[in-house]
Amino acid sequence: MILPVGRQLVLRDAPLDRIQALIAYIVWPSLVAPVIAPLAGGLIVTHLSWTWIFLINVPLGVAACVVSLMVVPAEKEPTDSRFDLPGFVMSALGLGGVIWTAHLLSGGSLTLLTALSGAASLGLCAMTVHHLRRTDHPLVDLDVFQDLVFACSQGGLVGFAMLVAAVPFLLPLLLQTSFGWSPVTAGVVVMFVFVGNIAIKPFTSPILNRFGYRRVLHASTAGLMVTGIAVFCLPSTFPTWILCTMALLTGVARSNGLTALSTITFATIPANQRRAANVLASLSQQVGAALGVALATMGLALGGSLAHSATSQIAFVVAVVVTALPTALGWLVLRRLPEHAGDELRTH
Repeated sequence: MILPVGRQLVLRDAPLDRIQALIAYIVWPSLVAPVIAPLAGGLIVTHLSWTWIFLINVPLGVAACVVSLMVVPAEKEPTDSRFDLPGFVMSALGLGGVIWTAHLLSGGSLTLLTALSGAASLGLCAMTVHHLRRTDHPLVDLDVFQDLVFACSQGGLVGFAMLVAAVPFLLPLLLQTSFGWSPVTAGVVVMFVFVGNIAIKPFTSPILNRFGYRRVLHASTAGLMVTGIAVFCLPSTFPTWILCTMALLTGVARSNGLTALSTITFATIPANQRRAANVLASLSQQVGAALGVALATMGLALGGSLAHSATSQIAFVVAVVVTALPTALGWLVLRRLPEHAGDELRTH
């Protein structure tokens, strides 16, 4: 809830020519923390206990609550509609069931329970869409999908988010279980993914202004697939700096792509529909990330069976390739974007 509410607070009254700059500011904090996290996680599990990875969030959460109460204005958005409780319940159960089914599949649980869970979840999602389209006051307005730019950006975002989430999930496992590296060393290498995120950020807006959103999205998606797969194909005998460089390039591609997708989402959406677009964009990214980790786990199980070892490097290559397939489909969806999509957001 933090992500869509915070972004709505910033973007609800913003003119189109300011959205690109505002999105850049919103993205910065989410890029800084992951630079520290992999190394911090390695140090915690090495010198303390894995439980501290979760406990450390308690003081951070308290601090965030205090700051929010101090700086966020106590305003309510005007509305004449009632809360769509049926839509909320059905969407929560349907999407939760999809993620749960993916979890069952990732564990290799191909049982009747898995099949029933998947069928029921997809049925609930279909019922939710039907309800949202027919009710007078829907939980979220699906009419925004009639906008071609928005629809294409969300199709690309789901696939992009899957590989974005899978790479930092699989990479430390590869380095520790296949290469035999320590958690701290693995954390340092993974940190370069997020260093790439930050290093390219000051240049993202100039790149978008120079080349346009469509070209940047194509290049970023292709770059993420190439570098994301390549980083798992490098043998352990290669110099570490080559692995770190490839991880950094993966971070550059994901940073440019996520920023472009997060911004173009609102390119042709009128101000009165930004709330619905904002919620759906957050949903696309979060569901994509969750499914990406689940699909990566399924791919790892498949690769392990093919290589006869779950810790074989081949198993990890298979896992990342499997996860990259939806990203490739998302890239095909992004090809439907008009040539000048997002030009409204560019500054010169």
